[in-house]
Amino acid sequence: MLHLFAADTMDQEELMAERMLSGRSVVFDRHNLVSAMVYQAEVHSEQEVRRVNPRSMYLRPDLFVLLDVHPKQAAERLEARKKQQTDGKYKTLDLDVIARRCNQYRSAFAELELDGWARESMMVSVEKKTPDIIALEIIETMEELAERV
Repeated sequence: MLHLFAADTMDQEELMAERMLSGRSVVFDRHNLVSAMVYQAEVHSEQEVRRVNPRSMYLRPDLFVLLDVHPKQAAERLEARKKQQTDGKYKTLDLDVIARRCNQYRSAFAELELDGWARESMMVSVEKKTPDIIALEIIETMEELAERV
């Protein structure tokens, strides 16, 4: 499964690279590297995840944004989505699992931020914010970044 995820990642990275080289902006939710660091690490060792998903195979984003959600709020959102879906896509997760994943995302973000992986990074707490406010914060940061280029 680890290798299938890595192969899928490569396909997505190639598509993003093509679009970026053609001058188009690319917005990607949950960059593959970060998701790999979080989800694959639940089953495989960190060393194995890094070996199969070397950072060098990933495009470096200009802006890396982490939308930080409190675990309880994430659980409530997942439960609401589960009630709306009939295809079984959303499963009930234990609050401890959600909290662990939230912490893993924060750790991955901090590690990549320290490495200077992206030109700019920001963590946005979504608690008590509407999607419009969150989008405006991200757009403002993108505009500031574009002015510096």
